[in-house]
Amino acid sequence: MMLKLPFIKISIAISIIFLMFTKIAFAEDLSLVKQGVLTISHDDSFAPFGYAEKNAQGKYNVSQGFEIDLLKNVVQKMGLKSEFIPNAWAKVLVSVKVNTADAIATIGINEERKKSYDYSEPYANYAAILFVPKEKNISNLSDLNGKKMGIQKNHFSVPWIRDHYPKIEMVTFENAKDCFMAALNGKVEGAVADKLVGLYTIKQNSELTDKLKLVGEEFASTPVALAFAKGQKKQLRIKFNEALVTFQKSNDYTEIFNKWFGIKTK
Repeated sequence: MMLKLPFIKISIAISIIFLMFTKIAFAEDLSLVKQGVLTISHDDSFAPFGYAEKNAQGKYNVSQGFEIDLLKNVVQKMGLKSEFIPNAWAKVLVSVKVNTADAIATIGINEERKKSYDYSEPYANYAAILFVPKEKNISNLSDLNGKKMGIQKNHFSVPWIRDHYPKIEMVTFENAKDCFMAALNGKVEGAVADKLVGLYTIKQNSELTDKLKLVGEEFASTPVALAFAKGQKKQLRIKFNEALVTFQKSNDYTEIFNKWFGIKTK
């Protein structure tokens, strides 16, 4: 028995060292912008998914929306705190590349973006549709060939429209409301937006109420997820996915979904 003791001690020592290095490697792989905090950038005007209004001083108020409520709960299950940074969508897209955020909230997954980002498991879906002024005799996207159409900068449906309707001239705006106002003012013939975002935007802005209609079928249906800079934060992504799967099975997930998407879609 005495002869086996050194071997046992050595085995225990090796096991301890292995565990220590595993923990260190895991912690380093998380490489959060702020220790103990998952910093998430999001679109400042993509309600009901995510948005933040500015106050009189031009500073953002508290972030709100489906993605905010969902991600707060998932990040909490990861044992981390969450911090949300609203911004114009074009600036949000570069945030993880310049390391001002760990991840981007609710970004549509497509082949073009996969070159720049790694994604979590999806937790919602986008579906684009065409909105036009009620008096316009337009029934689908093909009616806009050779004409101007409004769309948000870097919108998830841009690659799909470019492939299927290359003759449409896309004019970009900061958000869905600006696209809709441009359509009503005659600057463009119509505007494309995510269906839920478009309906919510109309509902929240009296100047748009009863002035626009949805035409044609939904298109460019796209799963959405949390995005990380390509090739970075693998362990963080794994931890998020584990927490997400657990949370999606809960009643809290259903309540959050119904809270933000309990609107008529016809």
